[in-house]
Amino acid sequence: MGDLALIAGPALGHFGRLYEVAIRLRELTDHRIVFIRPDFDRFDPAVFTERFDTIRLPTKREKPCLPCLPFGDALEELFADRRFDAIVQDCNPLGWLATARLPDWTRINVTNVFLTRAAGLYTQQARSFERQVDHINAARAAKDMPPVRDVHELYEADAVLYADPGPILSLFPDLPEHHHGCGGCWWTYEGDVPGEIAGLDNFLLCSLGSTGRMPEVELFETVADLFDCGDIVCVHTETEGKRPVTASSRRIHYFDRLPLAAVMAKAGAVLSQGGAGSTYQALAAGKPMAIKPTHINHAILGDMVERLGAGIAADSRGRLPYADRDMGEEFRHGAQAAAAAMSDEDGASEIARRIAEIAAV
Repeated sequence: MGDLALIAGPALGHFGRLYEVAIRLRELTDHRIVFIRPDFDRFDPAVFTERFDTIRLPTKREKPCLPCLPFGDALEELFADRRFDAIVQDCNPLGWLATARLPDWTRINVTNVFLTRAAGLYTQQARSFERQVDHINAARAAKDMPPVRDVHELYEADAVLYADPGPILSLFPDLPEHHHGCGGCWWTYEGDVPGEIAGLDNFLLCSLGSTGRMPEVELFETVADLFDCGDIVCVHTETEGKRPVTASSRRIHYFDRLPLAAVMAKAGAVLSQGGAGSTYQALAAGKPMAIKPTHINHAILGDMVERLGAGIAADSRGRLPYADRDMGEEFRHGAQAAAAAMSDEDGASEIARRIAEIAAV
């Protein structure tokens, strides 16, 4: 068999998700799996223990420019010298692939439904596209490539595989035939639960990923009251900003990383920034949520969680528009219903199965 190119963005969510898929792919195909990544990371790569062939491509030139320009040029050079049976991408295509002339090989996009034309939403990528479109299309014109009219074009591929759970996909019933829902897919750190919190239960888990911002202590208090939680356990990769040690009578415990599956099992509720990984993991665990968005996409996912009745999103000032303990119990029931609907899902395995099937043709 030949090679599979897995293009992963530098964010933890993108690489971690594709890493989980790659582990399962090794059991399904004889293809050599090759990761292609930008030459920098937004996470500590040491937390990933499985090793894959990896090619790092440049993102900078002497003059400042869009990262997609040098990365795309280097990608073209790589593909001119080395053939792959299929290209699998899990990245922000606006940031990394918008100016790349990709060869006419089978291409598969692993993404989220709310980013694509099927949802028709005004995303963070759509907003960025409005600022960058002239530069992107000028670079494409220099290569005799057609202009991009809207950001959703960049999410199209021969197959689009959604790493979203069934309850989220149910909000978008009319998908194109080549778009496939595969189930929720995320990576989580594996390790021991720190002794400091090993004996806690019914705490508020604040999971902010690599893109969230530390909430004000008032939001900690409001969310903990809403879901009748005790202490607060906060995991965040960024160290900047205030770190209060208490919220009313509750103690706040801070960690740079945690084994979220084990920790979340004992949590009473989750406060997150609305990242797909933390949100879907909370849904799978049946935990009600409050979401404090960092940008547009987080607010979009927060709205979806509200539509499922599994949680509540904060406003632009970081305040909950409505909240009482009766609603907290309703959100708990909604989250448990979502978890029941997700109980048979294995998104990473289903994505891997479809990639192996497509690459074998």
